[in-house]
Amino acid sequence: MNESIWAVRGLVAGVVEELELHAWRDGDECNVRLEKWTTVSVGRGQDYFAALVDLRRQLESTGLLLLCCGARTDVYPSQMQRQATLGRKAYVLQFPRSAGRPMVVDIFDAATPDQVGSVGEQREWFERWTAS
Repeated sequence: MNESIWAVRGLVAGVVEELELHAWRDGDECNVRLEKWTTVSVGRGQDYFAALVDLRRQLESTGLLLLCCGARTDVYPSQMQRQATLGRKAYVLQFPRSAGRPMVVDIFDAATPDQVGSVGEQREWFERWTAS
């Protein structure tokens, strides 16, 4: 188990807080963990993006949004990225859709409050982009 740690920010009730996100792989499973005060939340998945989505769903119920690229509404990984980078890299999906390759970001890099949204909003953006 080789653990990586990222300094991330979270948004709770309009207040930005500094947080620490831990990510590691255990066998075929990817994990992300966030410790906030005395609460520990862990997301698990087949890749880091899936694990981050699992963690974000848990955090959303407490009112916390992570300010990282993997929580941006306009960011989503392709199947190839999920396989090649274990979901660490994802595309920034812009409208109108073009023939060019979209910009690639690391899902754990910083994002601003106006860029992020819920898991549902992110999925909705991806579905609209795919249909366009």
